[in-house]
Amino acid sequence: ICEIDLWVSSYYHAIFEIRPYLKRTKTQFPFLKFVEKSFMI
Repeated sequence: ICEIDLWVSSYYHAIFEIRPYLKRTKTQFPFLKFVEKSFMI
């Protein structure tokens, strides 16, 4: 398995687990909103 694929997979799961937190804070942190949008394909 490619290292990039593994990193993206683990990062996606991390984003998914903290998604409720992101939803509360993304108005304060536009970057988190961008990250969430990028990985919620």
